[in-house]
Amino acid sequence: MEKFSAFIKEKALVIIPLAILLLTVSIGLFVRHQAEQYFAKFIKPLEINDEYMKKKLSGNRFTNKPYKKQIEHKFDIAQEHKNHHKIVAKEMYRFRLATVAIVMNFSIISVILVFFIGQKGWANTDPRLKAAFITVAAITAGYGYSSSTFGQAYAVEHNIKGYLCYDNIQLQAFDLYFQPPTVDDTVIVNALKNLDTQIAKCNEFHLMLQEVRATSEDVLGKIGQ
Repeated sequence: MEKFSAFIKEKALVIIPLAILLLTVSIGLFVRHQAEQYFAKFIKPLEINDEYMKKKLSGNRFTNKPYKKQIEHKFDIAQEHKNHHKIVAKEMYRFRLATVAIVMNFSIISVILVFFIGQKGWANTDPRLKAAFITVAAITAGYGYSSSTFGQAYAVEHNIKGYLCYDNIQLQAFDLYFQPPTVDDTVIVNALKNLDTQIAKCNEFHLMLQEVRATSEDVLGKIGQ
C-alpha cells in the first residue's frame, strides 16, 4: 500500500491531467447520450406525421392523374433533404450540449482552483494543483473556442429550420396529391411550380468550419467544372 501511495505521489503530475481528461470524456459521453434522447423526443411528433403521410401515399394512388409521379418525386426529394438536416442537427445538438456542459463545469472548477492558488501565490502552489489548473483551463478554453469556431449553435438552429422547411413542403405536396379529381390541371401545374420555388429556397445547407452558405445548384456547378 505504501509503495502504491508513493507511486501515485511520484506520478501525480501525469495522473492528475489524465484523470481530468477521463472526466471530460465521461461528461461528454453522458451529456451526448442525454442530448440524443432530448432530440428524439423533440422530433418524434414530426416523425409520426411522416409515417402517416408515407402510409397514406403508398395506399392511395391517383392512377388517372398525370401529375402523380411529379408530386411523389417532390415529396421524396423533400424527405431526403429532411433526413440530411435531421442527422446533422442531431449530431451538432449532441456536441453543442456536451460542449456547454464541459465548459460550464470546468469554468466552475477553474474558479475554485484560482481561489486556492491565490491563497499561496503561483510560485508557492503545489505542482499538482498547478497541473490540475493548467489542464482544466486548457480544456475550458479549447471547448469554448471550438464551439464558436465550428458554429455549433448556428448548425443546430439552421438545420432544424431546414428540416421544418422541407417538412412544410411535404405537407403541401401531400395536400396536393389528394386534391379531388375535379380540380383543374392548371391549378395543379401552378402548385407544382410553387413547390419547385420553395424547394429552391430551402435547398441550402451549412458547412460548419466557418459560416458558409451555398445553394445546392452552386455546389453542383462547382463540382461539374
